[in-house]
Amino acid sequence: MSVYRLQGVAIPRIVKTSLTGFSWLFTANNNTVCPAVQQGDGRTERNVEIMPDVKDYLLSYREKVDDINYLCDRIEALEDKIYRVGGVRLSDMPKNPSPEVDRLSHQIAVVLDLKEELEEAQQNVKAEYKKINSLINKLESAKERDVIKSRYIDLFKWEEINNIMFGSQADFNDKEESYLRRIFIIQKSGLNNLNRIYSEYEN
Repeated sequence: MSVYRLQGVAIPRIVKTSLTGFSWLFTANNNTVCPAVQQGDGRTERNVEIMPDVKDYLLSYREKVDDINYLCDRIEALEDKIYRVGGVRLSDMPKNPSPEVDRLSHQIAVVLDLKEELEEAQQNVKAEYKKINSLINKLESAKERDVIKSRYIDLFKWEEINNIMFGSQADFNDKEESYLRRIFIIQKSGLNNLNRIYSEYEN
């Protein structure tokens, strides 16, 4: 199976479909999913006074997505090596014992194990996404919901969120930094409100 990269994520040949608020990529042959994820923008999270529980929870979700990306990259690298050395399909079984065949057989077994691990991780992340999305939807402010989802579920960069939220404003180009500061204020308020919801949910 050929492997392709989309938005920084190594994935098998795919048929794309979308769920509200999150993109999932389904492989054509086995319906396992790999989320399309944009990598971090290198900007440090703002040091604002936010109760830690919910932000830690949201960041742990991002770490789980990063783990999935790593598994996808590892599978891609191993499959490329298998195809380059042996030109075999994962379903092919070695016919003649030899050191080279033994190495290929081992690599094929590793890839199959990793795909099982990947499928389990994807299902866990999908469940976490539903839980997080449900919590965020309890926020009363639409702007808070939009900023929190864009940052912690869609994993957009701050500049991208700013453009999504306020890019249509006539003075956006002149006051882009001012609008970005407004995004951070909305983020702080949203996280604090979400933390209260999360505390009630956990209790």
